[in-house]
Amino acid sequence: METEREDTGRNRTDVKKFGSFVTELRRERGLTQKQLAEKLYVSNKAVSKWETGLGMPDISMLEPLAETLGVSVSELLRGERETPDWSNVEKLTDAELCRLLKRTPELTEQEKEELKQVKKRRAKWYFLGLGLSAAELVLLFAFGGKLGISLFDRLLDMLTTIPMVLFLGIWPFFFMQERLPLLYDKIRISTYSDGCFRFEMAGMAFNNRNWPHITKALRTFCFLMPVCWPAAYVPLRLLMPDFLWLFGRIPVLLVLTLGGLFIPVAVVGKKYQ
Repeated sequence: METEREDTGRNRTDVKKFGSFVTELRRERGLTQKQLAEKLYVSNKAVSKWETGLGMPDISMLEPLAETLGVSVSELLRGERETPDWSNVEKLTDAELCRLLKRTPELTEQEKEELKQVKKRRAKWYFLGLGLSAAELVLLFAFGGKLGISLFDRLLDMLTTIPMVLFLGIWPFFFMQERLPLLYDKIRISTYSDGCFRFEMAGMAFNNRNWPHITKALRTFCFLMPVCWPAAYVPLRLLMPDFLWLFGRIPVLLVLTLGGLFIPVAVVGKKYQ
């Protein structure tokens, strides 16, 4: 059931502010009026009246509307986002902290367009690395036997590392946030979670000063590791005796992973934090 309240006189300005805020939030989430109406089980006409300041939703509709638009009911009624009192951040409830950790700085239209172009270039780099590593693996499995590297070693050393790194690279190349929520700039946070991915660096705080450098270091590792490891593997494997490689492969892979991923991230993270 949908109801609207007509507003006149002194309420008109507030209602218009409310409507503009709803329009802004809806567009931020890429929703049309029809899509928002479907989520709330109301008509397109109702949403249109809210946004043009010709009416207000029924009080029972405020909570689902706020939840759909990603704000609190108080923010929705005020027609603007609340500015948290960062001096009392330790007193915020878990729910408030969770909401603040999801709030990222808004991008301008120009920034959004530039980001689209950046993501296209990143996609090209990712698929270039994928293609190069695939070609190297084909050559390794085709001629590795003639070099004296057993099929078991090639399978174990390549298929337990390259696919894993390529899978990991999907996140920083395509899905990692460009900016962190504002809360990261106000308090010290050493953990970043995004869906199924969780990233933690003890002793270092993430913020919007070091985040661009951290994400660049992650993408660099996820590009270079699949490309360089097959090429470096052949001379390394041929120079090391079988018995030594049997016990040395795990330390080598740990050095490559820790040295190539965590050390650069820690260095740039500390430098720019």
